[in-house]
Amino acid sequence: ADGIQRYSQEWFKLDQYYRKFIYHLRESKQPSLLHALNTLIENLYSNNYLLTLNDRWQVFVDNASTWDSTSFPSQRQFFNRSVKPFLERNAKVCVIISDALRYEVGEELLSLVRQEDRYDANLEPMVSMLPSYTQLGMAALLPHQQLAIADNQTGETLVDGQSSKGSDNRKKILNKRLSASDLVLEKNFISLKQDDSRALVRDNDVLYIYHNKIDETGVLATEEQVFDATEETITEMMSLIKKLTNANVNNILLT
Repeated sequence: ADGIQRYSQEWFKLDQYYRKFIYHLRESKQPSLLHALNTLIENLYSNNYLLTLNDRWQVFVDNASTWDSTSFPSQRQFFNRSVKPFLERNAKVCVIISDALRYEVGEELLSLVRQEDRYDANLEPMVSMLPSYTQLGMAALLPHQQLAIADNQTGETLVDGQSSKGSDNRKKILNKRLSASDLVLEKNFISLKQDDSRALVRDNDVLYIYHNKIDETGVLATEEQVFDATEETITEMMSLIKKLTNANVNNILLT
């Protein structure tokens, strides 16, 4: 809990500033001019910070008998803790899930949202599932009673006994628990005409929207290109938020 508290209040800035530096280093097209500074920052970030923190953190993980923190919610509590309260007061809610969007990226996005006159926003950390891979994390964010990893070496995650692999299966799980719900990919929602986006919101109490630029880039590309994808994601998230509010969405959860 102490590590999460420190990261979410201060240490995230190290990751954020490093990402920003690498991004602007590439944008400057001046690698020779900034070579000495780049070498200094790489050594400070990789050796003084990351290596030291990860080694110490691993000791705590190895000694932990359970993976939880009473001070911070788990991904598996997301629906009951964050989505359900809106439904209980008959309020519509949209859930945006952007794969591999780190806490420090969320903090930058928070500041941009707050700069808009019409929005209010806050940020809190969640503890990821272990093992921390996409399919288990995505499953944990859906309404569920039980999560399980299939015993067939695929890593496939079962939600109440049903496969959660792919958006079609996740939509079935969502619809089974909530009749007035839908699931759509960000690229498909952003291309909707205003009347169509408003109709989608009107007809559903819960809307899940999936976005995958950062993770998809990370699988195929280098660290630097992932930082480019992160900048694009921040822009896309702001556009998505504005399109949702124009479609009469008042409550948005982004994770």
